[in-house]
Amino acid sequence: MTDSEALRIFRDTGALLDGHFILRSGLHSRQYFQCALALQQMPVVEQLGAALAAQARTLAPTTVVAPAMGGLVIGQEVARQLGVRFIFVEKEEGKLVLRRGFRIGR
Repeated sequence: MTDSEALRIFRDTGALLDGHFILRSGLHSRQYFQCALALQQMPVVEQLGAALAAQARTLAPTTVVAPAMGGLVIGQEVARQLGVRFIFVEKEEGKLVLRRGFRIGR
C-alpha cells in the first residue's frame, strides 16, 4: 500500500481530521489521524492490517504486541494475517506493561 492509498483510506473514512489539535507532546498540528474512525469498518481493518503485515513479514515475527487502548483491532488483524500470536499491553501507573499472564520469551 502506498502512502497516498493509506491517506485516501483515512480521508474516505473521515479519520483524517483537519483543524487545530494540541498533541500529547504539547506540539500543535493542523491534522490528526483518529484511527478508531477508520477501524470501524472491517474491510478497512483488513486492508490496513495487510499493509502492516507485509512490512513486518520480513522480520519473521512470532508475536504481535499492541496497546489495549486503540491497538487491539489492528494488532489482532496484523497477527491474524501473519499467522502469529497476538498479545496486548495495558497502562499501569502511566506505563505500558504486560499483564494477564502474557509473557514474551527471548
